Amino acid sequence: MKKKGFLWAVFIAVALSYKIGNANIIVVPDLNYPLHGIGIGTRAIGMGGAFVALADDPSAIWWNPAGLSKVERLSVYGEMSYLHEEGEFIYGYIYDSGNRYVSYSKGSFVPKAIVLTIPYRDMGIGIGAYVPYCSIKEDGGFTWKNKRIKLAEKGKVTRAEFSTASGKSNGVNIGLTIGYQWLTIEERSFYHEEYDGWESVRWNIEEFAGKGFSTSMGGIWKIGEHSSVGIAMGTQTPFQGKKKYQYYRYYASDGTIYEDTTYIGDVEEERILPRFLRVGACIESEKGTIVSAQIDFLHHGYYRDWYGVFPALYIPYSGYLGSANPYFHAGIEHPVKENITLRAGVYSSPRDSYYGRDVLIFTSGFTVKWYDLRFEGVIENMVGGDDKMRIGSLSALYEW
Repeated sequence: MKKKGFLWAVFIAVALSYKIGNANIIVVPDLNYPLHGIGIGTRAIGMGGAFVALADDPSAIWWNPAGLSKVERLSVYGEMSYLHEEGEFIYGYIYDSGNRYVSYSKGSFVPKAIVLTIPYRDMGIGIGAYVPYCSIKEDGGFTWKNKRIKLAEKGKVTRAEFSTASGKSNGVNIGLTIGYQWLTIEERSFYHEEYDGWESVRWNIEEFAGKGFSTSMGGIWKIGEHSSVGIAMGTQTPFQGKKKYQYYRYYASDGTIYEDTTYIGDVEEERILPRFLRVGACIESEKGTIVSAQIDFLHHGYYRDWYGVFPALYIPYSGYLGSANPYFHAGIEHPVKENITLRAGVYSSPRDSYYGRDVLIFTSGFTVKWYDLRFEGVIENMVGGDDKMRIGSLSALYEW
């Protein structure tokens, strides 16, 4: 009976992942790894995101739903992050002097996650809402001819999910997640050009809001007493929504401003996030030290073939691994006292990511336990890339 119920859940997930019709589909590169974090879970991120084979806390709802059956107590998890980015905008060009730049330094608090986990016999259930991707770039604005233009690049994915997993006692855990997600993007750009007493100014304002479904499934297999391997895969339907686009262009000559074009559009559009495949392993020593490693494959394509509705069905056919972008993760966790644990990790981005160059992100984190309450923190520091990025996250987990 249980097997039949699980197969029905898989069928529902596949049905929700299917997309019919033609549309203008755009990949969302500015919400890709590793620019704005690698998901949720201060413990998982502290280990560099090498968590697919471990996944034994509420963040399993993101990393590997199979891990929910390893959570033994009713728990509530909450997480908050602080993002800080530094970089430059190219905003104009002056003849004989080249490009002009505006520096920016922006920090923002982001409510990251709230997850409830419920153990029931050999099953685990997770219900949560979280923000797996978030970007914020803003320099405060620019003034031209008494017109205030706000330069910004903002984007956020918010996801609400329900997960279930089973197989706690036999060394094999299998899980499934079904979710609904929202994407919001705002981009404001400005360009100023001067030449021989003549000026041209133009700026664009683009906003997009869309929604769609997400699904993922995974498994964890215990090997021996102290090691395990894990795999998780997922996809989502495109975000369906409207793009609002405003374009302004002005000329200035001899002190007079001429308006050339003002256009406001409202267009139906679709945008997608990459599908993923995660494969990893972890080993735990007798003293409780855990070492883990993981590789992620992200695929930006979108197939409408019958086998493209869910990753488990198209891996053998669509060249998933060959055309995907690999990301590597490694981490270690070591208990220094009964109620204190330290961890460190690193994860990477290939050259075809947002930055166009190799990027490494180093992480460090901690856990402090106090009765049934667990406090955790993590810091992410990016090395490489054109901009500087730091993320600090704090979380609390209460168990009954």
